[in-house]
Amino acid sequence: MLADVFKRELENVRLFFNRSTKPLTEDDSLFKPQDEMYTVAQQVAHAAHTVEGFSNNAFTETGPEWDENAMEDHNNRVMTVTSLTAARKWFNESIDRAIENFGKRSDEELLALLPETSLLGPFPRFTCLYGIQDHTAHHRGALTVYVRALGKTPPIPYMPDEA
Repeated sequence: MLADVFKRELENVRLFFNRSTKPLTEDDSLFKPQDEMYTVAQQVAHAAHTVEGFSNNAFTETGPEWDENAMEDHNNRVMTVTSLTAARKWFNESIDRAIENFGKRSDEELLALLPETSLLGPFPRFTCLYGIQDHTAHHRGALTVYVRALGKTPPIPYMPDEA
């Protein structure tokens, strides 16, 4: 029963992220406001990879963890992404896998506690979904700034596309 709610929430994560970033095109892939920042494509790839991290580790023995090595590995993977199209594909596929992962879980599995030493502490495993929502919202907000810096108007993510 809870799995159905979480699947719907993940669909909303996808919908709001894709609406927010809709004005960005493949030509914008390498844009970044400052040298030390992620490009458009890397921002989307970072969001995708983090969705995977929360989803893939939500039901492991250790739960989600984060350390210096994880950050280095993450950045090494994200920094190679140069195509917004490829990054969007990765993002949508990561949401698909998260929907599958959370959607196949029983209420008991979803409510089981994460280990105290995990990134999210001793909270129910479904709270990894909140990590996905919060982190993705943060990066769609950052990408909205990129949209404006490119002279485009970002849509309101909660409003249906206009015909």
